[in-house]
Amino acid sequence: MVRKALFLGCIALGMAATVSMAEAASADLKPGFNVKNGRISVSNAGDAPAGRTYATIECATTVPAGCPEPAAAALAPYQNASFPNAATVKFNPLKAGQTRSHKITFYKDLVWAPGTYWLTVCVDAGDHVAEASEGNNCRRFKKRVLTPSLGVAARTR
Repeated sequence: MVRKALFLGCIALGMAATVSMAEAASADLKPGFNVKNGRISVSNAGDAPAGRTYATIECATTVPAGCPEPAAAALAPYQNASFPNAATVKFNPLKAGQTRSHKITFYKDLVWAPGTYWLTVCVDAGDHVAEASEGNNCRRFKKRVLTPSLGVAARTR
């Protein structure tokens, strides 16, 4: 009788674990970025929908000239007081398995000096989305420039 009770207890624990796992469905947001064209993306790799989210992008480099600065008017739509040192993109809710992207409009006009740049993209920047893993919300993307870029504005002069 003890064995039967133990066996039934294991079945009950297994059922409870199954219920807990089903209840644990959550979003899992991951960033993406194309360093060639400035397209930023957010993917929901989770098994539940995610609400609206902000993605930020920041640049770092050891190039003496620093990271290129967009014109103030071009940067204005990407500014958010909550993230003062980053360009910010707001994404609408995502279904499980869905990806959304946005092409940063000023990216094509940036003038890049030769060197290596690290563009860090973070999704769920405000930490408003409950996720399966919060540890994969940021990713660094490497941009290597061998010859100076002129940007569209400079090329047309």
